[in-house]
Amino acid sequence: MTEQEKRTEAIWTYVISREKVLHRLVNKGSLAQEDADLFLQRMYNELNADEIPGARISPLKEKMQNPAVHENAYVSLTDIAKRKVDVSPSYLIQSWMRSGNTTDYLKTWEKEHNPSFQEKACDALLMKVHSSSVTLTPTLWIKTTSARGIVTSRGKGGGTMAHQKLQ
Repeated sequence: MTEQEKRTEAIWTYVISREKVLHRLVNKGSLAQEDADLFLQRMYNELNADEIPGARISPLKEKMQNPAVHENAYVSLTDIAKRKVDVSPSYLIQSWMRSGNTTDYLKTWEKEHNPSFQEKACDALLMKVHSSSVTLTPTLWIKTTSARGIVTSRGKGGGTMAHQKLQ
């Protein structure tokens, strides 16, 4: 496993834990949101950046890519998801995209790095996704917002790729 894959897997493990466990407990009323936030902070603090190659903790305690590490700009989300679930990695990616934190971060990243990003279309899409049964997929995100941080390809060897700072 490469250093980038180790780092990515550690971060995905954190995200999946948040999405799959704490989110469900809060939704079921078994856990207060304040307690969930406390657990999230503890989980985040336990991620030792020294053990995640290419990462460092900023003063804002955000995961950041070390500029000294020069690797491919895009990482395969499909490959990462396949390591977590065998059946449908696309469902795991859609689950990740369903999070408000994820879409907020994607939107912020696109606004900062993509001059052709369609912010009004993004806002309309997010309203539609949150108010109806529309499922936010990478393809829908890309087509609607002219996003560049996530790319998809079909066929053999295809999948969903994300800029390394989005993972």
